[in-house]
Amino acid sequence: ALSRFYQHLENPDGAAPHNRWFELARTAMEVARDGSREAPLIAMTKTEAQIYLKSKDYSAVGSIYQTSDDYPFSILIQGQRPGELQHTLHFDLSSVYRAAAQRFKNPSANAQVFSPVALIGYLAQPQHNDTAAQTAIGSFLSTEGRLDEATSWLTSAALSGNTIANVILARIYTHRSQTADSEETRQRALDEVLDNYLTAIALGSTDAMYGLGLLYLNGLYGRENEESGMSLLTQAAAGDHPDSAIYLAHLYYTGQGISRDLGKARTYYAQAAALGSPSAQRSYARFLLDRETAQEADTRAIGWLEELARDTDAEAMVLLGNFHARGIAVSQSNRRALN
Repeated sequence: ALSRFYQHLENPDGAAPHNRWFELARTAMEVARDGSREAPLIAMTKTEAQIYLKSKDYSAVGSIYQTSDDYPFSILIQGQRPGELQHTLHFDLSSVYRAAAQRFKNPSANAQVFSPVALIGYLAQPQHNDTAAQTAIGSFLSTEGRLDEATSWLTSAALSGNTIANVILARIYTHRSQTADSEETRQRALDEVLDNYLTAIALGSTDAMYGLGLLYLNGLYGRENEESGMSLLTQAAAGDHPDSAIYLAHLYYTGQGISRDLGKARTYYAQAAALGSPSAQRSYARFLLDRETAQEADTRAIGWLEELARDTDAEAMVLLGNFHARGIAVSQSNRRALN
């Protein structure tokens, strides 16, 4: 705030010390972290995370709280620059969680046990109007099959401009269109699907591009939109959306509905695998092993499979065995294959 204030006054000397402090704070958030789910940036508060995005010229267009064993309380924020696709960053909010745990500590034996879910529920209440919390609650309820409650929470978040809520709503309405008891109900649900996906796509959501692209390709909105489905998936893959890349790879590999193109299939498989998708890494390995495609070896595939195998991925072990048995990207070794 002080940096912007002095810049507004056209006083660079006054702004300089605040700029230095700002850069130090931003650097501290990034130490040994890249903003992925496995290595989230450190933030004291949700507001600090949003300011970090703003400092990178992103506008926050979607957010959702998450919890895991490694990071009990974190937030995923999607940002967008004008004319660009969304960029996703994860922030570790452990300090907020520890502070809240102290704030809500209650010695009563009947007190509710404090947990990340309890904190998210607290933040989702109307008096806080935290759309990241509302979206998290809605997402959880949808997985529990409580779709009416989920829709209520998600609609509130979507109306406040949270595109992650739009994407989850679109999936809920897709399910409702498939279980509708009348054509009128089905059509209303499909209209909601389209509205929510298009809202998110307008703000650069690759998840929405992927979701709507699949529906277009499956003919839910008429054969005239199938070409638009390919366009959406291609655009999402260009934005490093792994599911879009792997779906395009499968289409070009099989030639399903399009001209078969093994070069494009390989490119998309490799892209999705490099983005860290275990499913893509296994699929790419199977593609390379396919005798009919006669593909050149890719040593990266061995590294990806070995990493999956260390996590006791049985299919990755089988694929590694085939690579060693045939000597693809490694020296041929029956002993290693058997192991």
